[in-house]
Amino acid sequence: WVDVGSTGERLFSRLPSGHYTLEVQGHTADGIWSASQTLRFQVLPPWWLSPWGLSLLALLTLCVIAAAILLYRRRLRRLTAWQLAVHKQELAEQASLAKTRFLATLGHEVRTPMTGVLGMSELLLKTSQDATQRSYTESIRRAGAHLLRLVNDALDLARIESGRLELDFEPFSVRQLVAEVEALMAPLAQERGLRFSLEIGLLGDITASGDSTRIRQILL
Repeated sequence: WVDVGSTGERLFSRLPSGHYTLEVQGHTADGIWSASQTLRFQVLPPWWLSPWGLSLLALLTLCVIAAAILLYRRRLRRLTAWQLAVHKQELAEQASLAKTRFLATLGHEVRTPMTGVLGMSELLLKTSQDATQRSYTESIRRAGAHLLRLVNDALDLARIESGRLELDFEPFSVRQLVAEVEALMAPLAQERGLRFSLEIGLLGDITASGDSTRIRQILL
């Protein structure tokens, strides 16, 4: 029992939340005590400790965790995509380097002997041959020239991809260039049963300035 004096008041300022039972008894001025009375009351918790407050905090916690997971997954996807792009770029660079080396080797290993074959075929054409032998020699020369042209085209493609292709600006004869194209294409057309004709409307020869090799590649 706690005597509250004549005021009849008792303050409980720091009671934890929960259910409480309070028994109260008073007396008169003559000192006669009354019967004990029982009071039951409940101290509510603060809102953040209430069921709905705890539910809200749990929901906020789940939202924060979900947002953190989402951000982590996005970052992981970006990192994976960046690593994949870097890996693809490295593979592309390695493939380009390997192709460049292969074409350089091809140019050295094929162009050199093929130039010799073309040179020997030109020498054979200057010798006395019958029609059959000359036809065979012409076939060798055309096949060699075609193979050499393919090798040169492959090397030019590699130079274009690497940005190292440079054009040569030199004077050349337009009539001679067209005649060379005719000499290369006419036999190929005849082998396929096609008629190849060339008509030049120029009265005289014209000297132009440019890369005759690239122009020949375009025409062929």
